[in-house]
Amino acid sequence: MPVETRTINRTPRAQEDAIWANLTFGDQGYVLIENPDKHGLPPGVTNGADRQRNVYGVSWTHQLHCLMMIRDEYHSMQGRHKRDRRDGHGDIHHIEHCFDYLRQNIECVSDMTIEWADKERTRNGDLQINGYGINHQCRKKVSS
Repeated sequence: MPVETRTINRTPRAQEDAIWANLTFGDQGYVLIENPDKHGLPPGVTNGADRQRNVYGVSWTHQLHCLMMIRDEYHSMQGRHKRDRRDGHGDIHHIEHCFDYLRQNIECVSDMTIEWADKERTRNGDLQINGYGINHQCRKKVSS
């Protein structure tokens, strides 16, 4: 899988909501795999067209979905907006699933990049390690 060097930088607060709102994955990160048994895959979920069980998820979009759910719930708790819980994604079991799923994926990736103190200090004047301005080797989402 191709990799690229990417620097993790602080996102300006004024741009945060727009960036999160523009994280779209087409069909929510699902992929249709024809003849999954030929690829050694167990059955996926049923597609709407011909009812075959050949629809699968992609881990990085599932991870972002979970992070978005946690972020939305946090903002709802802060009174920034109301969550529409009719979609079944706002219940506590789904949020707990997301925490557990993200923890396991972070452990799986185990990015060993060394992070150092930021030049900017906390409000108390303490040094902090926030991970900004540091290069990481990241998988490219799209091969060139």
